[in-house]
Amino acid sequence: MFAKLITGKNHIKNSEVCQDNWRAYYSINNKLTILVLSDGAGSSKKSNIGSKLICEEIINECSNCTIKEIKDRDWWIKLIKNVHHEILNKDKNNNLQDYRATLLVAIISHEENLLLTTHIGDGYVLAFDEINAHIISEPSNGEYVNETYFFTQNDFEQNLRIYNHELTKYKYIMLTSDGLEPIIMKNKKPFEGFFKPVIKFLINEENDKKIYEALSASIKKAYETACYDDVSIVLHEI
Repeated sequence: MFAKLITGKNHIKNSEVCQDNWRAYYSINNKLTILVLSDGAGSSKKSNIGSKLICEEIINECSNCTIKEIKDRDWWIKLIKNVHHEILNKDKNNNLQDYRATLLVAIISHEENLLLTTHIGDGYVLAFDEINAHIISEPSNGEYVNETYFFTQNDFEQNLRIYNHELTKYKYIMLTSDGLEPIIMKNKKPFEGFFKPVIKFLINEENDKKIYEALSASIKKAYETACYDDVSIVLHEI
């Protein structure tokens, strides 16, 4: 498991906190690995809280659910609406839009040979085989440049995407916010100049500490070169 949060240059300049959050958990109850990442909207003053709440609620609910439930769209809609209610109960201004954040989820079941993804908004879910990176859930953006969708929107159901994938095709799963997009994507496809050496290193290196240090250095270098937004990434070996 590799995970990293880096506060964006623009947020540092304005003395703002990182608005992204992530969580990962292996549930003994249902033998599911649950990965969650949420990118808080820079224009919303409490988006770091919104991204934290949705990550925590998904871990709590998915750790006690069934395979049948996580495949059910209505189950996800109910879960997200419960987070809406939780926010509104705590917020005296009763304003969901102060907490705007995207949502990326990957759930792994080896027993079912299942890789399930749930996605609202931008960011990427990618899966690696032994050679290439593949987009298995791509960003969903709005009508205008830099516009996307958030789990806090009243009509979030329209932008909720749930996909089932065959697990055995892949070696690694990666969730990332759009902050890393400038250096990992080229013409809306995984940039081989970034992914080829990363995948080769992951396949051949067994030392977890060396993997963490090498990936941290690569992400830091990329961030310093081309990234201004918050950067969040979760990488897990399947």
